[in-house]
Amino acid sequence: MANDEAREAGGSPGATRDESAVSSELRGLSLNTEPSVPALSQPPPSRPISSGVVSVDITAQFMAAAATLGPGELIKDPFFTLFESVGALEIMDPKMDSGCLPAEELEDDTYDFARPLLPEEVVGIIDQLLCLEHYSGGSAPSIVLGTDSCPRPPENNWAQDVALALDARLEFRDAFLHAIELAELRIQPDALQVPWKSMLAAMEGVKKTHKLGKNLPGAFSVKLQRRLASTMPPRPIVQPSFDEACERWLRFCKDGASVIDVLRYADPQSLLKFVLTFQAQKPQPLVFIRTLMQDLIFADNIMLGQMSIRQVMDDDLALLVLPASMLLDPTNDEVEAVQDPRFAVAQHMEEFRQRAFPAYFEVFRTLCQNRSRTRRMLCRAIQEWDKLQIDAEDIDQLVEHAVGGGRSRGGMTSEGPTAADALPLSSWAFLYKLQLMEWVTQLGFELEVYQVDELPGMYWYLSYLAKRRVQHVERIRSFTVRAIQEHQQPRAGRKASTLSTAEHTAYVRSLAFLRATLIDASASWELAEALSCFYSVLQRTGEMPIPDRPFGSEELRYELRMRPFAAGGPSELPPFDIFAAEVKQADRSVAEMLTYAEKAVGAAKKGFEALTKLDEREESFSAFCHDRWVARTKGMQKSAIFAGIAVATAQKAALDEGTQNRSRLTIEVPTPDKCYHEWWVVPKITIKPAAT
Repeated sequence: MANDEAREAGGSPGATRDESAVSSELRGLSLNTEPSVPALSQPPPSRPISSGVVSVDITAQFMAAAATLGPGELIKDPFFTLFESVGALEIMDPKMDSGCLPAEELEDDTYDFARPLLPEEVVGIIDQLLCLEHYSGGSAPSIVLGTDSCPRPPENNWAQDVALALDARLEFRDAFLHAIELAELRIQPDALQVPWKSMLAAMEGVKKTHKLGKNLPGAFSVKLQRRLASTMPPRPIVQPSFDEACERWLRFCKDGASVIDVLRYADPQSLLKFVLTFQAQKPQPLVFIRTLMQDLIFADNIMLGQMSIRQVMDDDLALLVLPASMLLDPTNDEVEAVQDPRFAVAQHMEEFRQRAFPAYFEVFRTLCQNRSRTRRMLCRAIQEWDKLQIDAEDIDQLVEHAVGGGRSRGGMTSEGPTAADALPLSSWAFLYKLQLMEWVTQLGFELEVYQVDELPGMYWYLSYLAKRRVQHVERIRSFTVRAIQEHQQPRAGRKASTLSTAEHTAYVRSLAFLRATLIDASASWELAEALSCFYSVLQRTGEMPIPDRPFGSEELRYELRMRPFAAGGPSELPPFDIFAAEVKQADRSVAEMLTYAEKAVGAAKKGFEALTKLDEREESFSAFCHDRWVARTKGMQKSAIFAGIAVATAQKAALDEGTQNRSRLTIEVPTPDKCYHEWWVVPKITIKPAAT
């Protein structure tokens, strides 16, 4: 029995006697005079041992810490991201966590990767891989295409067909890798487009031979998916149809070939329109294509693979505010004489470039993002351009002082008040700031940021910004025309001179661009004003009532909507009292407002029609994107025509502010994707039939 107890204690009898003797000797050496505690008959239970894991019970500490928090108090941990928190909520949810296994399911995959495959099985695997790759590029497409059934002629050789199918798929992969490799060169756009066109042709072959493949569901197992570290928790595999994937790959190839045209530089405004129109396509190009466009434009801080940012920005300044100006003459950098005015001009212009580079560079980068992120980034960019405008005013004064008695063309002269009033650099910055503010407002309509009852106010604000842009462009144009006249007029001690060919071309191009900008801004001003009046009429007559909001007010909502524009300066953000008075127009009757809207719509329609007739290079400045730009402009023209029909319908209904005429119209406000242009939400108006 003693031996059994010793064994249960974990030792032999001899070892127990030895340990007892040692213990008695130690007790004799102890300085403690208190009676010793008798030895336990059983040793304490051993703690569980786990490889590399130490378990600690923190229940008490957690409850004590939680007790110190008030109701509704939130704790933010900067190291615990939103992605991780959402992933933690989804863990062990069978609908969201593919790693959640039923008790009867094996964890290891049973698919044999070493087994031989038939050629048609290889075709099926590649096609399934194409489907999965297409889905990873963004959200699932909203259009499901029907399957094209093509019966195979019996005389064809099956083995040869499968060989051609495999060849088409390998050719597609090879062309894709070749396209990525060549894109790093950023030269010779025609050569860079060849692999993209080869991909397009190969994808057509893939689409035609898809029926030859044989599906292998086990080759793409969820058990393999859950072992990947790319998602946490792992997501279920989405299985889109092959037709969806094929159509998306075809569009991917077409967009890839089209984006290469961005390297064909004509002028900065054509480059800007290219990015704008390319990103505005519906559906928007995939992330890979948008990233490729960013890389083509400004990889390694080299614009389009061959130009400096200074060269592009100087071209922009020359086109907008400084045509044929000595301020942009590159020879100024070679002047070393401190007393020479050109030395000071070069120093001040370089200071301006260093200050403007980041903001100008960021405009192109921002426009390459998705639409929601573009609007958010543009809101932040407005503040930077406002600061740049203030700094540019100081540099304008320094440049004018440095020029002194000299003469600098393009709106900077030494005679009369024009020299101090031209301010070309700050005018350039202010024009861009106004354009950014318009884009933010217009993207708000496209992204459905505004409620239906907010449309009158936001369209009025858009018309306000467009009107400011018209006035500012007219001011720039007046200084440009005055510079030409002063150059050709004789002065004291100097005869009248004629412009050189280069100077004449610079002035002509600048005036042509300013004219196109005036037409565009005027048409936007008129159409936005017309829609604001029309929506205000519908609200005043009760056809489109304003919902009750007991926990808010119009002034607070105005402050919220105008928060992105508060950084633009007080002149670009009218007070709420003025805003409300201009939107409601209480001093005008309904008939007067409808008449004004009718005239404004007619002017907008003529303006957009004039834009569609402009030349690609010399008038519209839409080189290499003219077709897309014209299509969008025609969409604006159709919106103006549709708005005219809606106004005419309201006039026919003889609306007034009396209650007896309410609810005579059926009003449908479409979503932006159903409009002719996503920036112009025109309501569909029909007159209700009279009750019998």
